[in-house]
Amino acid sequence: MSGNLDSMRDAAGRSMRKNRRLLPAQLQGQFWRDCLASVYTDYAKRAYRAGRHGLAYTDTLHALALSPLGRGRLCLGLLRDFVLRRPM
Repeated sequence: MSGNLDSMRDAAGRSMRKNRRLLPAQLQGQFWRDCLASVYTDYAKRAYRAGRHGLAYTDTLHALALSPLGRGRLCLGLLRDFVLRRPM
């Protein structure tokens, strides 16, 4: 599975969603969204390195929507680097 980006990405998302309820109630909101946004940015970088730029942009935009304040600078930096075709 570790060689299949789509499979790993889907499993990570399912795991995050499934285990959200295990967090204390006060952490199931923004803290959880920040964590999920981090997962999206991690996979965006992997997708970009794999030449899957559309998926990289999509995942970064999802992360930005989930956590504009917590992960916004990271997301905007990634988008800038993607547009400038900087190596990751």
